Amino acid sequence: MLISIFSPKGGVGKTTLTLSLAECISKEKKTCAIEFDFSPGDFPATLDVDKNKNILKAINFGIKETIQRPYKQNFDVIAGGYPDTHEKIDSDKLNKLIDELVNEYEVAIFDIQPGLIKNSVDILKRSDKILIIMEDNIPVSVRTARILNWGMQNNAIDINKVNIVVNMAKGNLKNIPNDVVKYVVPYLGNKITFQSNTLLKQMSGLVDVILERDKKGLFKKSQKSVDVKDIERFVQEKIQEILEDDTSEELNITIDNNKNVFATVTYNENNMKEAYKLVYINTNIESLNNVLKNEISNNKNIGGITDDFDKCSVAIVSANSKEEVDKLVYSRKSLILFLSPNMNDLKEYALKKGIKYVYAGECSISDIVYATENMIGKSQEENYNIAPNNIQNSADEIKSENKPDTRLEINPEIKQPDAMTLEEITVLVGNYVEKRINEEKSKMTAEINNLRQENEQLKESLELKNKEIEALKSDLERKKKAVEQFKELLSSF
Repeated sequence: MLISIFSPKGGVGKTTLTLSLAECISKEKKTCAIEFDFSPGDFPATLDVDKNKNILKAINFGIKETIQRPYKQNFDVIAGGYPDTHEKIDSDKLNKLIDELVNEYEVAIFDIQPGLIKNSVDILKRSDKILIIMEDNIPVSVRTARILNWGMQNNAIDINKVNIVVNMAKGNLKNIPNDVVKYVVPYLGNKITFQSNTLLKQMSGLVDVILERDKKGLFKKSQKSVDVKDIERFVQEKIQEILEDDTSEELNITIDNNKNVFATVTYNENNMKEAYKLVYINTNIESLNNVLKNEISNNKNIGGITDDFDKCSVAIVSANSKEEVDKLVYSRKSLILFLSPNMNDLKEYALKKGIKYVYAGECSISDIVYATENMIGKSQEENYNIAPNNIQNSADEIKSENKPDTRLEINPEIKQPDAMTLEEITVLVGNYVEKRINEEKSKMTAEINNLRQENEQLKESLELKNKEIEALKSDLERKKKAVEQFKELLSSF
C-alpha cells in the first residue's frame, strides 16, 4: 500500500503525523517512511539518521543503499534531500523506486512537501491513499479546495483516494464542513512529538481508517463514512466563493518541469488580514528560494507565500542595479534585499534609499526569517530607515515624473552575472543546516543532562533507602539477640 501525506500549507504537523503513523502501522505491517521534502527535511534531525542516504541516492542506487532504521523504531526511513534535489529527480527512475518500495514493504508512506512539484504529482497518482492534512481555518480550506480543484481538472488527484484529516483541532470545526473530514486529531499541546503516547493513541485510530476496519474503544474511533460528492461540493462551493468575490483573482496553477506550485490566498474581507502577511520570494537563486519558502511557510507568525509580487506585504528579492532598487522602493512593498558579496556599492545605495534589511552575502537563513517576522503586518514607512516619500532623487536616479512601474520586472529565468555562485550558496545553506543540527544536538544534550541529574537524584535516594534498610536490619538483629537472651534467662528458671 502506498500512502501520500500532503498539506497545502507548512506548519500543520504533517511530518509529525507521518512518523507517528509509521510507528503505529509498523507494529503489524512492514513499513517505510519516505521524506519527499527538499529544504532539507526534518527526518535527519528528528530521527538522527544520515542525511546523505537520501531520496536522490535511493533513486540512483536503489533502496538497499539508503534504507535506515531509526534508533528504537520498528520502521525504516529514507531521508529527504537538499534544496536542488527535486531538479535532479528523473520521473521514470522515481516510478521504479516506487515499484521497489511497494515490492519490499507492505506500507510505504510518502511525506510530501507543501509546494506541489511535478514529481509530487507523480507520487499522488500512484498512491492508494491520499491524506490531506489541514488546520481549521479559512486560508487553509481555500488552499485545499483550490489544489483539489486543480488536481481533479488535470487528472492529478483521484478524489476517491482523498481522506481529509484535520490536525490540532480545538473543539468543534468552524471553517471546514464536518461531512468532508475523515478524521480529526485534537490539539495536544505545543511540545507534542511523534512518539508522544497521546498522539500515538490518536494515530492508532487513523490506522483503522487507513486499513478500513471498524474498531471501537476508548481511543479507537468508529469508521466515519465520507461521500466523495460532499468533498466535490465543498471544493466547488469554495471555488464559487472566490469567483463571486470581485477582488479575487482566478487561481493559475501550472506545472512546468519541476517548478513549485503555490496556491495563494485571495484578497477578500474574510482573509484580508492573512493576505497582508504574505511574502514574495525571488532571490534569483533557486536553491535559496526553496529553503526560504519552506522556512517561511512553516512559520506560524507569517501568513504564507505568494508568487504574485503585487499581492505580497514583504518581498525578499535580489537587485543588480540602482534602477532595480528604485523600482523596488517605489513598489510600496516592505523589502529584504539580497545581494552578492561583491555588490557593496549597491548595498550602500539601497541603505541610503531607506531599505532596512540589505544583505550582501553575509547573512544566514535565520537572519532573513527574523527580518521577515519583524516586518510582517507593518506599513512600508515603518519598515524603512527613511520614509520612501521623503527620499530626494539625485541626478543619476529616476526622476519623480518618470516613476517606474510598480510591478517587478526581474526575469527569474535569467541567471544574473553577479548572482552568488553555487559554492557560495552551498556554504550558506550548509551553514544553516549545520546550525539546525547543532540546535537539535543542544536540545538532546540538555535532555541527557536532565536525565543524568534525575538519575543522580534517584541514586542518592536509593542510597538513602539502603542506609535506612541497613539500620532497620541492625535494629532487628539487636532485638533478635535480646529475645534470645531473654529465652535463655527464662529457661534457667
